[in-house]
Amino acid sequence: MTRAHDQSIFVQDFLPRASPATPTCPLGDDFLDRFRDLLIHMKVHKAIKHLKEAHPFGSRIPLDPSEALQDLNNYDFSKVRVKLVMSVPGKYTGFEQMNEFGLCRLGNLLKEAKWVPPTGEKILGEYQVSLFRFVSSDH
Repeated sequence: MTRAHDQSIFVQDFLPRASPATPTCPLGDDFLDRFRDLLIHMKVHKAIKHLKEAHPFGSRIPLDPSEALQDLNNYDFSKVRVKLVMSVPGKYTGFEQMNEFGLCRLGNLLKEAKWVPPTGEKILGEYQVSLFRFVSSDH
């Protein structure tokens, strides 16, 4: 059996927007929202704040360490060609919350893309669960 990608690393430079009013594209907006959520969940704003205060060249860091990381709006994400899928621990209820992260988001993205495996190919899905408590239609 051939094994495809487990996870991917995507590298792309994002340049400053020509002006704050420069529109992005829906894919870029989705990427920005998800990327900001990822950085906030990882508490990157706290690391930026620490570096700006403690590092000799901290004043050169172009991001404000506010919790909302609003400075990301100053960058052009219109050329993004990927969608982010992240797993974030927590309790999620309802359709909207469940589809924000993990396997539910991945499934919806595949459905939106109308992706199907090539004829004769089987898909092997793997997932890891650290804790599965209170899983029911009520929670």
